[in-house]
Amino acid sequence: MVQPPPPEKLPPLEIEPRARGWRDRLAEMTPLEQLLWAVAGLLAIVALIVFVPTLFSPSDNRAAIRQATLTRFAQIAPPTRSPFPTITPSVTPTPSSTPLPTLPPLVIPTPPADGAILTFSPNPDRTGWLGSKEFAPRWRDRNLYSGTAQGQRLVGVLQFDLQALPPGSKISFAALEMTGRNARFAMTTGEWRVELLDAKVSANWDEATYETVQQIPALATIGTPYTPRELAAGQTNRFSFAPDQLKLLERQLDVGLLNLRVRGPTEGSDHFFAWEAGTGVAAPTLYLVAVPSSFAVITVTPTPENVFAAATRVVEQTRQVQQFGTPTPFPRSIATVTPGATSVVVITNTPTPAHIETAWHRSAYATAMAMTTGTFTPLPPNWVTATPPPLLIPVESLTPRPTPTRTPTPRDLVQLALQPIPAQFFNKILFKSGSRDAPLIWSVDPDGRNLALVTDRAIHERATARDAISPDGAFLLYNAPSIDFPDALQIWIQSATRPGVALQRLTWLRTGYAYAPAWAPTGNKFAYVSSETGRDEIWLFDLETKRTQKLTTSPDWYWNQYPSWSPDGKRIAFSSDRGHIGSFTEIWTMNADGTGEIKLGDGTRDAWAPVWIKWKQ
Repeated sequence: MVQPPPPEKLPPLEIEPRARGWRDRLAEMTPLEQLLWAVAGLLAIVALIVFVPTLFSPSDNRAAIRQATLTRFAQIAPPTRSPFPTITPSVTPTPSSTPLPTLPPLVIPTPPADGAILTFSPNPDRTGWLGSKEFAPRWRDRNLYSGTAQGQRLVGVLQFDLQALPPGSKISFAALEMTGRNARFAMTTGEWRVELLDAKVSANWDEATYETVQQIPALATIGTPYTPRELAAGQTNRFSFAPDQLKLLERQLDVGLLNLRVRGPTEGSDHFFAWEAGTGVAAPTLYLVAVPSSFAVITVTPTPENVFAAATRVVEQTRQVQQFGTPTPFPRSIATVTPGATSVVVITNTPTPAHIETAWHRSAYATAMAMTTGTFTPLPPNWVTATPPPLLIPVESLTPRPTPTRTPTPRDLVQLALQPIPAQFFNKILFKSGSRDAPLIWSVDPDGRNLALVTDRAIHERATARDAISPDGAFLLYNAPSIDFPDALQIWIQSATRPGVALQRLTWLRTGYAYAPAWAPTGNKFAYVSSETGRDEIWLFDLETKRTQKLTTSPDWYWNQYPSWSPDGKRIAFSSDRGHIGSFTEIWTMNADGTGEIKLGDGTRDAWAPVWIKWKQ
């Protein structure tokens, strides 16, 4: 029997030694080495506690904040009726480490004896931007974009209504000022320019596209183009008309419109700039020094006795148009008045410039007159009256004769607040009502009685500006974005006498808007509006304790807005859509702690932006 070979002997198994850990290394150290190792670890822990949180804390660099906020302070209330465009380019303000060039104050020449200084704001219905990939113009946008962004080219448009100046008027000075809103540069080259377009070139602005606007020939480039170095958020840019361009501007008076195009680079990605395009202190402003000419005045058909007579006349005119055709319209230099009125247009040596919104609310004003006293023929914009109109007209005795006082609006908030307020308005509540685009100003007593039309809308603007300034005149409140949350608006406090000093942020919203701050007469607190909860609510901020308190709660409505304190500081007026769920708002009052709410309206009038008059001059 064959024996099997003995089994082959396996080599011994080698076991890998265990890795030495920190305990082994610590055991091999001397006591001195162990002490030094412990001290080093303790220092590392302290460094983490001290320095790491700063990497995540909000930036509060005051110089950067001043560049990212407005140079002139204003309440910039966000629109409450129309949402922001969903495809508007997203922009992050980029603070510059290099100080921006200082723009010298605008020097407006003294007008001649028969001339005037006029100030115009753009028509919001024809001011905005167009994109090469957009299907419709973005009128009424808060941004005036130009350049390139998100793969498309952008162009801005500004339109000014010059109906207040008759054809043939002489213009000796013109300048446009615009305030930067935000910037995002991928390059350091390129130019941004403002071009004058011929208003006689017909354009369907409601259906305008980027291509159609770009194809309109430019008559001239206004002023000097700006480079990226000269553009920044809060920086004011000025475009002055040259002497030969003033002649081109005078030609636009034949139409009564001034159309401007804002162009930037057409190459590159995300290489664009945005100026402020909305209303308020930072809105674009056109300054003119002009000698107005006169309208040729003719007398036409007498004013109808009432609305029914006017309707009958419309039917008759329609029949004549169908039978004989449309009559040739009068040129803009010819105006009509009712029989018996003077045929001479009166122009004072230094006429008060017409407020630009007067033209926009003229149709709404005429409608209100027709509803109460019958239709009337509007007078030309530059007519004046021998005696000043009454400031208040009771609603039950409205007549078509009073003409709203034409008062220019100062751009500076403090300058506006220094304008006088007649004593007869003390303890009355002024508010806006009518068309949201062209509202009228009304007055009512705190108990809801004595409703009256206010013929001087500037009184409401002055009172609103005063609400933002502390009772002692030392500080002002305003809203503006911050560096850490650029998509939110915060409430800031600023010295009213020393701009740039004592800048302090008071709210810390992460989303939404904080706006419309109003000082209490005591000077130690203010009310404001915040939309951080998703609905506009009124809050109270105590400046002594830095604590906030929500005064309103909206379970089934959207807006509680525009607080304003009573003279004694015990109640607050505000507007709310409660009971209407967004269809329109009414004026309410409540106690300073949010209780005791009382509605002043009758449920039929859209009213908002109340301001409680607490000054006697």
